[in-house]
Amino acid sequence: MSHHPTPPTLGRHLVRGAILFGVLVLSALSLSACRRSNAAPTGSRTKGVAFPRIVQVNGSAQIDVAPDVVDVSIRLSLTRPTPKAAMEELERRKGKLLESLQAASVQRKEVQLGQITLSPDYERYPSHKLRGFRAQLEVSVCLSKFERLTAVMQAAANANAAAMGTRFRSTKMQPTKVRARILAVKAARKKADQLASSLGVRLGRVVTIRETQASNWGRLSLANEYVRPTATTKPLQPGAIAVSLSVYVEFEIL
Repeated sequence: MSHHPTPPTLGRHLVRGAILFGVLVLSALSLSACRRSNAAPTGSRTKGVAFPRIVQVNGSAQIDVAPDVVDVSIRLSLTRPTPKAAMEELERRKGKLLESLQAASVQRKEVQLGQITLSPDYERYPSHKLRGFRAQLEVSVCLSKFERLTAVMQAAANANAAAMGTRFRSTKMQPTKVRARILAVKAARKKADQLASSLGVRLGRVVTIRETQASNWGRLSLANEYVRPTATTKPLQPGAIAVSLSVYVEFEIL
């Protein structure tokens, strides 16, 4: 025969259960708070750590180089009803172009044959009908004497070239970049020395150094930029190539 607790007894059981549940909840909250207080906050700076004192500077340099070679690009382009006819005609025009260049005293080693492309040629909207196949060939001629440029362009025109273009460049770019890099580093060091001297501190070791391409935008703000003296009093000569370099340097402050 089962015995049911009387209402007063039932009430006491409920009160004891509620008290026990509350104690467990408070214990869990206290433990969680302790763990959070002991953990280091994310993104905070550790106390007692001395961060290095540094000075940040930029240095730029520009050197003007006269071009000593010119690349002449020549494009042969034609359309024929079939791929075979297009390639045969392209080969014929290539031979004619090489003969014309040879007649203009262009040596074979100065000529470089580029990529040959063959693609279908369609009429414009709305018909989009196939008109034939277009064959193209890119040819490059490198000249060290600029006075020969006119004869080469005329030879390309005699071979029915579809387009021609020129690009002047210098074969001394690499040593010029080395010189510009040295001047840019010197400009950065000079600026850092001026800042340190003005503030009464001494510079230590180099912490960071990074090379970037100098920009022509906002050049008036580059107070530490090195420019060749001859380039500051007159504009660049036609065809001159400007080699610009910039460095970013961080020095430790002692």
